[in-house]
Formats: sequence, structure tokens, C-alpha cells
Amino acid sequence: MRMLSLGLAHLLHGVEENAGQLERAGGQAAAELDGVIRTVETLHKQSLQAGRTHRQARKDLQILSARGDRLWRTVKELQKLLEDVETDQRTEQHRLDRVLRRVRGLTGPGPGPGARVQPDVSSMKDIVDKQTRRLAGLTSVVSARDKLIDRRLQRIEHLEKHARNLRASDSVPAAPRPDSDSDRV
Repeated sequence: MRMLSLGLAHLLHGVEENAGQLERAGGQAAAELDGVIRTVETLHKQSLQAGRTHRQARKDLQILSARGDRLWRTVKELQKLLEDVETDQRTEQHRLDRVLRRVRGLTGPGPGPGARVQPDVSSMKDIVDKQTRRLAGLTSVVSARDKLIDRRLQRIEHLEKHARNLRASDSVPAAPRPDSDSDRV
């Protein structure tokens, strides 16, 4: 019995040591698990932030792309407008050249040698008045188109500056809403 009692005491002592070791190992495992949980939570938060940043960057890229498309269309419109103005100017120059030839023909040498025909002053005045009115009308059209071109060029320069500023910054802020197209004529 005594041997049995000593054996049980020794066994009980071994069980207590094993229980202590298991408690220490469990505490250490719990501490490691807490550290892993904190790391996973941090990674999850970073992943969510990266997702939000990615969505915002994609949205800003779409906005900038749409603005680029609008700028390209505006440039094409301005080129077409400039071509139209140049065509109008060439047409008016041809008309003015014809008027000058008519005036020279009216004041040039007549049927006889060295004879000059008296120019028809009233018809010349009518021609000049008509051409003056046409020129004034074209001048106002060209002036209006020049103002429109200037406004659009200023808008393009402003948008290009804004795009450069966006590219230069590290983080891409939300793009401001575009102004209304109040400069269209």
C-alpha cells in the first residue's frame, strides 16, 4: 500500500507538472493567437483602405478621361471654327479683289487712246456701301468667334493646369465638378 501510495503521489506530482506546462503553453499560444488576430485585423483594415483608394483612383481616372475627351472635342471644334474663319477671310478677300478690279475698270482708260471714262460715282458708292456692310457683318462674326476661341482656350489652359496639378500630387483628390458649358455660342 505504501508503494502504491508513493507511486500515486509521484504520478500526481507528474500530472501537476504536466498541467502547469500545459497552462504555460496554453497562455503562450493564446498570446501568439492574440498577436496573429491583431495582425489579421490590421491587414483587413489596410485591404479595405486599399480597395477604397483603388475605387477612388479609378473614378478619378474616368473623370479625367472624360475631361480629356471633352478637351479633344473642343480642340477639334476650335480647329473647324478656325478653318471656317480662314475660309470666310479668303472669300471676302476674293470679293474685295473683284470690287477693286471693277473700280479700276471704271476709272481706267476708255475706248479712245488716252481717254478716261467718268466713273459712275453712285454705282461705286453703292458697291462700296454694300461691301462695307458685308465687311462690318463679317468683322462682328469674326470678333464673336475670336472671343469664343479665347474663352475656350482659357478653359483648356485651366483644365490642363488642373490635370498637371493632379498628376503632380501623390494622392489623387476627388475631382471638382466641371463648370457648366456657359461659354457655348
